[in-house]
Amino acid sequence: MKLIKGGFLLSYLLLASATILNSPQSIAKLPSQTAKNHHISLAEIKPTDSLVLNTQQEYFREVIDVVAHRLNWTTTINSYPGARALHLMSSKQVMGAFPVRRSNFQDDTLLYSIPIPSGEVGLLKKVNAPSLSNRYVRIGLIRGESIPDSLNVEKDFEFTFANNYNSLMGLLAKGRIDAVFIDRFSAIDMIVQEHPELVGKVIFDPNFSFNSPHHFAISTYYPSAESLIKEFNAALNELKNDGTLTKILENYGIFTPRPTTPNKQQIVIAAPDINAISAGQQYSRLFEQANPNIEVIWRVFEENVLRDRLLGNFALNKQEFDIVLIGPFELSNWLEQGWFLPININLMRTAFDDLFDNHKKTIKIKNTLYAMPFTGETTVLFYRKDLMKKNGLTLPDKLTYQSMFPLLEKLHQPDKGQFGIGLRTRPGWGQNMALISILVNTFGGSWTNSEGKINVVTQEWLEAVNLYKRLLQKYGPNELKDLGWQDNQKLFAEGKLAFLIDASNLSSYFLNPNVSVISDKFAIADVPIVNQYDGARWFWSWNFAIPNSSTNPKLAESFIQFMAKQKSGVEHAYLTPPGVRHSDYRNNGALQGFSQSLIEYRLINGYQVPEFDSTIGRQYADTIYFPTIGFHVGFQIHKSLLNEISTKQALINAQQKIDEIIAPSRTSKP
Repeated sequence: MKLIKGGFLLSYLLLASATILNSPQSIAKLPSQTAKNHHISLAEIKPTDSLVLNTQQEYFREVIDVVAHRLNWTTTINSYPGARALHLMSSKQVMGAFPVRRSNFQDDTLLYSIPIPSGEVGLLKKVNAPSLSNRYVRIGLIRGESIPDSLNVEKDFEFTFANNYNSLMGLLAKGRIDAVFIDRFSAIDMIVQEHPELVGKVIFDPNFSFNSPHHFAISTYYPSAESLIKEFNAALNELKNDGTLTKILENYGIFTPRPTTPNKQQIVIAAPDINAISAGQQYSRLFEQANPNIEVIWRVFEENVLRDRLLGNFALNKQEFDIVLIGPFELSNWLEQGWFLPININLMRTAFDDLFDNHKKTIKIKNTLYAMPFTGETTVLFYRKDLMKKNGLTLPDKLTYQSMFPLLEKLHQPDKGQFGIGLRTRPGWGQNMALISILVNTFGGSWTNSEGKINVVTQEWLEAVNLYKRLLQKYGPNELKDLGWQDNQKLFAEGKLAFLIDASNLSSYFLNPNVSVISDKFAIADVPIVNQYDGARWFWSWNFAIPNSSTNPKLAESFIQFMAKQKSGVEHAYLTPPGVRHSDYRNNGALQGFSQSLIEYRLINGYQVPEFDSTIGRQYADTIYFPTIGFHVGFQIHKSLLNEISTKQALINAQQKIDEIIAPSRTSKP
């Protein structure tokens, strides 16, 4: 199963028919009577009609997939609400259920696996609500969910049941219940992707936090149930012992706190999985050498998972990171919530003065410094200069999307494994919507209308999405379902794309002959346009900032100061500058012959950001709800790309979701 990418994989839980074949030698073979079809039903703990990514559910499912693979089970996937899955199991229609919590009410009918690590579970309530102890409390609960016995015996608790968390979170937002029994990761996913009106307004009651792990459970009515659960436990223990389980957790942004080292302080950094992180980690080792009493821990997330985790942590007032790498949108929008601490500009004065003006305008807000850039980028066109020359082609002086079609027609040769163009298709406002936004801009449109309202049902949006679909459906790779920037980066480096429109800082990857077969065969140019150049490229940066929940803000500031002084080139000779400082490009002998870097410098430094807010309405809308909105718009366009719905219907569906998200009726009541 693929990693979570873009936050769009639907959490379908499994009804698995498992055919037991030969088990690995490290696991005892099942008795012959178990070599038959087994049906495994998994309790669905997310809305079946929702696009919400449920991190914990996806993680559980991958654990099942890996265990089944090690046991040589084959599985097919369906989903059921929790109560229905348990009913199928108790009525002997299926073998087992997953994930379930242990309950004394079911112990005589179920055999449980050893615990599978999961996030803490508890009662989520409004921040301004009194403690849930010693008073009448209305608790929202998923049908079929097992709860700790201590909640069952509370005489003042009244339970309201629903089929999904979406309904329960809506009831909590409207004040119709006092709390929801939910795990932390599900709460984060629901708030970020469905109920942004609850950001900063809910918290887990500290008096009702439970260590209630999930299990795989098999009905005692099922033949050879004891043998099967032993098989499962043996395979699961293997995953724990060989580190596979830890890796699966970390792929989903679930990290186990690292034990503290005696006489050392920790700085924990949340970062996106971008190319520059490896260089940042090497710089941090230099910092540790200079400060032997400090340990720097990097928590690296897929980009969309990072945004969900950070917003979720802020939403739930969770303390987890000392430093976060964020973009201009997060810095501007989240700063309004008071989530970042100021940085002493006097400690960074020389480094600050060396920055491109665009960076200065994004990190210094109301005359106060709140971040320092680590890497910067704009949008460029990467192209194969060798293929262009071989086919007698040249780029027009003024490149338009229309003038690209004859080039694509000539260079798109799928029968030879060579495709015309790579564009991001994975849903998410930082994935497919990053590109689609600039296409809308060059048609003369934007996210917002003249009244400042978000509106995607316009002619410009229709034409932009149709152009996007035409490029990909006619000249893109064969598999369009889930292409993020890293996937396209890999395809281009493998020589499988003639053109790629993406971030300028991918150059360093393409220049690296250890990973790129086209290191001396590509060039970059400015992006094509349609009607206008304004907004046809994005400007983005990843910046070190200190959350207000940091446990070591002074240490965090000293690390940022150290990083601000570092120059490019620590990793390898062909590492291009990070798109941040003038001095990295000026009088830099290492750049001679790297025309890519010089073009990147011209484009990034020349990007006009008169005021920070000039990007609002073009790259994104100025609302804390935008990540939720961008996800849903991106998902509808993704469905249109796959020809599941028309472009017009995708935009209508997206607008309906936008209106629902920002509707006054969604506003959280005290």
